[in-house]
Amino acid sequence: MVAGDQSIVQEAFTCLLDAVDGFEAVASASTVEELLRAVGGEEPDVVLLDMRIGGEDSLVASQRIKLRHPGVGVLLFPNEVADEQVFRALACGATGIVLKNAPVVEVLDAIAAVARGEVVVGRDLCERGGDVVQLSDREREVVELMADGMSNRDISRHLFISIGTTKRHVENIARKFGTSSRAAAAAEALRRGLVA
Repeated sequence: MVAGDQSIVQEAFTCLLDAVDGFEAVASASTVEELLRAVGGEEPDVVLLDMRIGGEDSLVASQRIKLRHPGVGVLLFPNEVADEQVFRALACGATGIVLKNAPVVEVLDAIAAVARGEVVVGRDLCERGGDVVQLSDREREVVELMADGMSNRDISRHLFISIGTTKRHVENIARKFGTSSRAAAAAEALRRGLVA
């Protein structure tokens, strides 16, 4: 199903999904309450959710969907998103996030992947690399906490290491993934299945 503040976007995605074999738009919603009722009634595989719905932050709606219907995938599709919002979206139960200006094929692939239970982060949000990445045990701990949305300071306290050591680990992780930001590194680790 498709949900968000902009009716023209809802209609466009509904028409797109109905026109492609293997996809069907079962419902649409423009408020959180409409969304929750529709999810309960239609039981969609995936909710394609704009970052705003009924004037509210969709991350809250995402949490409510996942609490009531844990088997429903939530794919957010913002116009743009800051690094910290990628963390927050995944921490709030979103299964994926892809920009509205992504190619149609990428959006359809993302919907299909989310329906299979995969975590998806759009190509524009994480730099994809095909090389095998080896993380040390400590780097794996750090990237898991990054994926949970923790700041460097929080990670330092949690692991009982200095902030400088944490920063070095974050820099090494980003370098290994070939990414330019900590958010992209965490997203790439999620995409590759290196963290849960």
